[in-house]
Amino acid sequence: MNLEHVYHLSDDEISEIYHSFADNFFHDDLYRTIFPSEPSRRWALPYLLKHYLQAVRPYCYFIADSKDLNCVMVLFDSTLEKTLLYRLRLLHLIIKLIPIAVGVHSIRSIHHALDCMDMFTSKWTREFVNGAYYHVDLLYTDKAMRHHGLAGHLLQEVKQEAIKEHRDITLETHHKDNLPLYEQIGFHLMSTITHEEYDLTQYCMLLRTSEE
Repeated sequence: MNLEHVYHLSDDEISEIYHSFADNFFHDDLYRTIFPSEPSRRWALPYLLKHYLQAVRPYCYFIADSKDLNCVMVLFDSTLEKTLLYRLRLLHLIIKLIPIAVGVHSIRSIHHALDCMDMFTSKWTREFVNGAYYHVDLLYTDKAMRHHGLAGHLLQEVKQEAIKEHRDITLETHHKDNLPLYEQIGFHLMSTITHEEYDLTQYCMLLRTSEE
């Protein structure tokens, strides 16, 4: 992938970036749904993200707006890993280990976390994408730097690269307020995922360049 106008994280930065993701995602609706208890979330979320990022590292690009890492994206490349199944299985394993790591001994809590993660995943991409594609796996903008267009800049850079390679781009968001930003860049809402037991909606979006 040839992205000249973004910052590529170093190996050391990639190893430590889970701290920033955990901090910025702590009040995110998805992770509040997965870990309703704040004390459990405070311990479980960094643990989850640390091991998840280690697992997907060989299959993703870690890019940012600058070396200040105000906005960071983990971009999955389907040509590096043909299927998401391995990632999903590993993620389920990590979730199962979280109660051991942080002392959450409730079987109900374990089942709740597993159920949420199974529902709100990227499995939906299989229905809409054929061939090579990019998936915006994780994206955060530091709380102090939001509303400065940093996420839009990264997405535009990825879009230009995808156009050159005739690849589609997928992403999901759990924030309806983000839809106009993504739609302005060229993404279209393909489907929504809901669950009657959770007050959460996943918006599944696609930017198609493979037919251009």
